[in-house]
Amino acid sequence: MKQGSWQSQRPIARLNVTSIEFIDNGTALLGGTKDGVLWYCQLPDGQLRVFNFFKARICGIDILPTGTHALVSQQVGRAHLVAISQDENCGKVKQVYTVEPDLQADAVYDANALFVGPNDAVLYGSANGYLFARDKANAKVLCGLDHGQGCVVQAIGTHRGSGSMNDGGIVTGSRDGKLSWWAELVELTSSMEAMHVDKRVKTS
Repeated sequence: MKQGSWQSQRPIARLNVTSIEFIDNGTALLGGTKDGVLWYCQLPDGQLRVFNFFKARICGIDILPTGTHALVSQQVGRAHLVAISQDENCGKVKQVYTVEPDLQADAVYDANALFVGPNDAVLYGSANGYLFARDKANAKVLCGLDHGQGCVVQAIGTHRGSGSMNDGGIVTGSRDGKLSWWAELVELTSSMEAMHVDKRVKTS
C-alpha cells in the first residue's frame, strides 16, 4: 500500500479567532475575532483582508444561502447583516438586529443569529420566553417562538426544507434542559399579532 504524506500549508496568522465559516464555494474563509475583527482569507494562499471592525467579540457567523451576506453576532447583544460579495459594498453593514428598547431589561442573546426559512428571516434575541424572528431587510419582528415565561434559549439549529415541501424545521435548546422542535417559518407576516408559531415536539 502506498503511504500518503501531509503537505504543510501556509499558516493563517490571525490571533484570537472566535468564529469561522467557509464561503465562496469553499475557496475562502470568513472569520471573527475576540476583539471584533471580521476578516476574509482566500484559500489556499492564506492572505488576509479585514472586512470590518466591530470593537467587541464576534461570537458567531452565519452565511446567507446565496453567499452574498453574513450574519455576525456579537457578545454585546447585536447582530449585523454584512455584505460579503466581492464588490464596492463588501464589508458594509446593511442592517443591525437587537431586542427592542422596551424589552431590553429582559433580553437574552445566548444563541447566535441564524437565517431561517425560504425568506431568510433572522432568528435573534429573546425576551420573556419569546425567541424573535425578524425581517432581514428592516429588522422588524415577524413573530415570536413562545417557549414560556422565564425560559432562556441558549442554542438554535435549523434545517431548510427541500423545495416546495414544508419539511424544514428549527430546534431550540433552553437553559432548563429542554429541546423544542418548531415547524419551519414558511409564511410570516409583519404583524405582531402573529406571535405564536407551531411547536411540534417538546421534550426534556
